[in-house]
Amino acid sequence: MTQTLNINFSSLEYKCEKPSSQIRSKKLWPLIRFGRLVEEYNDPNNPAIRDYNEDLKRVTSYFYFDHMGRYVQISKCLKYVLSFNLEKNSPRKLDKNIVLEQHCFDQLTERKISPKSVINALKLGNYVVQYCSDRRKNKLYKNLSFFYKDLRVVVSIIDNAYRIKTAYRMTDISDKNLMNKLKTNQKVISQKHSNPHDYAVVDLDALYQSSIMLNKEVSNSKTELYQPAWELLGNTFGCYQNLLSKNNENVRSNQVFENNQRIVDSAIMQSSLKNYRHKTFKQIDYNPKREYGLIFFYEKDSFLSIAKRIYGLGLSAKIVYKETKIDEITKEEIMMVGCSLTATSGHEWIKSSDRKELISIDTNTCNE
Repeated sequence: MTQTLNINFSSLEYKCEKPSSQIRSKKLWPLIRFGRLVEEYNDPNNPAIRDYNEDLKRVTSYFYFDHMGRYVQISKCLKYVLSFNLEKNSPRKLDKNIVLEQHCFDQLTERKISPKSVINALKLGNYVVQYCSDRRKNKLYKNLSFFYKDLRVVVSIIDNAYRIKTAYRMTDISDKNLMNKLKTNQKVISQKHSNPHDYAVVDLDALYQSSIMLNKEVSNSKTELYQPAWELLGNTFGCYQNLLSKNNENVRSNQVFENNQRIVDSAIMQSSLKNYRHKTFKQIDYNPKREYGLIFFYEKDSFLSIAKRIYGLGLSAKIVYKETKIDEITKEEIMMVGCSLTATSGHEWIKSSDRKELISIDTNTCNE
């Protein structure tokens, strides 16, 4: 269900302890403005029935969650704040086993979501009760949606177990329309939020396997393995490019720079940078055997907070490259941050299996 609520934040009354004006303006209002709306159906006698118009009448309250799992709960009449939580939760003890159907397990694997992440969400996340009626089977289900950082896990309590129904990231990094959203967000964030930036999706293998990567040392992790490729990107866009374009007289030869530039140009799959706007990277082009990276070029430190909220950068999208370079011509700073798309994003177009076997995780293992 998707809807937009018209909430007059300044006129809200508090059924819980009223926070300070600073917390209201700096934390609760951004939650409502930018958070994800989740409907609560906490009346087993009036559950959701998967009919949009009818379900709107059955909502018991509204929750807004942000990318860190923090929330504010608004009454159905939109006049009261019923509760909010801006702090980290202490781990709760799970009293039921966790069960995953095989097709759900395959789906989580495709989305790069581990069973440990699911367990952490159930132990540490905030949750919303959503009773749902299956009219075909004439059966009532008690569903719980858990939110922890930028992960949402939906479970049904069946046979005294948490049956995992689905789990997904709420940030754009895992959206199957990520490439389109990168284009849209780049314009919106740069203009509406006055935070100019550019992005580039890069085939890191094309850089790593190129002839200029001569000194390949033994690596203990994938992050270390691809570090030279990230450094090449950083040096090309942060140092070499203006030297090449300006043909600086102080540079003895531009041959190396030109070679670097050609290799980087071929590795860019999609970008908002002027020279690459003609390139488009579609889902059908994705090769799961290759390593892809997403790099941002930005001007203000505040961009990182926006990228964290929108893309999960620093959360599910682990930062593997962060550097500030000095432009040799203009002497201006160029800030860059990158993450691995291959290790992070859920590529929804990879087909799931239809197997129905159950995978059970014992509660004692979860509470260790």
